[in-house]
Amino acid sequence: MQERVEVVYISDEKFIKITSISIYSLLSNRENYNIKVWLIDNGISSEGKQNLKKLSEEFGQEIVFVSAINLKKSFFIPETVCSNISVYHKLLLASTIDSDKIIYIDGDTIVLTSLYDIWSMDMTDKYIAGVKDTTGLIERAEAGIGKDELYINSGVMLCNLKQWREDRLEKKYIKYMNEHTGKYIFRDQRVINAVCKNKIIQIEPCYNLLPDYIRFNYKENCILHQSSIFYNDIILENARKNPCIIHYAGRAYNRPWYRKCIHPMKNIFEEYEKKSGYFLEKEKYKLKKKIWIEKILIQYFPKILYIPTARINNILKKIIKFQ
Repeated sequence: MQERVEVVYISDEKFIKITSISIYSLLSNRENYNIKVWLIDNGISSEGKQNLKKLSEEFGQEIVFVSAINLKKSFFIPETVCSNISVYHKLLLASTIDSDKIIYIDGDTIVLTSLYDIWSMDMTDKYIAGVKDTTGLIERAEAGIGKDELYINSGVMLCNLKQWREDRLEKKYIKYMNEHTGKYIFRDQRVINAVCKNKIIQIEPCYNLLPDYIRFNYKENCILHQSSIFYNDIILENARKNPCIIHYAGRAYNRPWYRKCIHPMKNIFEEYEKKSGYFLEKEKYKLKKKIWIEKILIQYFPKILYIPTARINNILKKIIKFQ
């Protein structure tokens, strides 16, 4: 009997086409295993669900739609920089998904190779396996993570739900959120890193290839993000050449469904958009002046100019935040 890999996505109607492209890439690039897709439905139309059922049937795989929990009845929702609160469903995976282990994947991704290596990892008593995030000192400090401690990106995670249940992890998430009010920069990611600290396994960046791992080398990432434990250049080069999951995260200019996207691998997204048949109308974005300058520096100027500018900006943010 083939082993089955179980993958979870979260989507609403606004994001369903983008998520569907990711699911298409997941199913089309599987190898000698079956896939069960769990999709947490946060208001997806019947047409969107029907299209995904047809897609899964074409590949002979299973998709299960799970109704989203009413988050506001479940726990206190903190203020967020972004208005989309559906990502907090990640905190309730253990009570939403009937499985002992899952791979969670954000919808703004393309899956290019087999997930079997990450699926078969030994989690022992750990909660999560994930890729170190390219965040600054402030974001890590908000979660109580030190300068050179592990802080992961929550866009791709191997989750040991059996251990979550045994340790009543969801109650710990809720307790943390009730005790830490105010504005969260990275929403669920802050909570996960704060609560799961020391119970997380770091995996290689090929499983969640973030834009800064494509654009910058080890030394440059250390300078930009004020940490010395980023992946070395050999690991980064291998991730760029052999990505398993590309994550089109971060600024709007990194996202291929926006006009004037400058993501280095946007052509791969567009290739799967075309193959899947989910054609997207490119959206406009209006960048704040600071972000617009950042985009111009990345797009048209050598890194020797962008990196010190970004470094100064990070220092100023830290002074303002902690003064």
